[in-house]
Amino acid sequence: MQNKKAEFLREYNSLQDYKKIIAGFSQINQEDVYRIEKMMPNRYSREDLFIEMTHFLLENNFKTDLVKVSDPLEIASIEKNDAQGRRVVNNNTDLPGYYDYVVSLPAGIGSWIVEVELSDVNYQSLKQFLNIVENNLRIMDIYSLNFDPENKSVKAQIITYYKKN
Repeated sequence: MQNKKAEFLREYNSLQDYKKIIAGFSQINQEDVYRIEKMMPNRYSREDLFIEMTHFLLENNFKTDLVKVSDPLEIASIEKNDAQGRRVVNNNTDLPGYYDYVVSLPAGIGSWIVEVELSDVNYQSLKQFLNIVENNLRIMDIYSLNFDPENKSVKAQIITYYKKN
């Protein structure tokens, strides 16, 4: 009987803790929840990200030469299938620099790599581009940035994240 009472009290205390957590969550402003979900959304398509990035660039009058969205794990995939569906091992050991970083992400987090090339870019417009990326609602990390002031061009690789379902 004593064991049952101790188990009941343990479960009751656990239930009270859950009630406190639920009460805390119910006090969170729904606008804040929306902003947090936008920062790291559920998986979204490559096409949606392409449209979003292109929109930001064109809206801010950047001369966009390239916007490419890729799955970083797909690019460096070790195994691929040939035309007959047979598995082929890719012996390419020259993996992209971001590969180790991307595979180290937690299991519930996915990523896209966005490659951007811009022309007619001076120092001020480079700062504007970086400001757009920094202040975007999504979490984005600039993995690499190459600014060539003589040719007025910028090449950037940007990693953005999503929650896997």
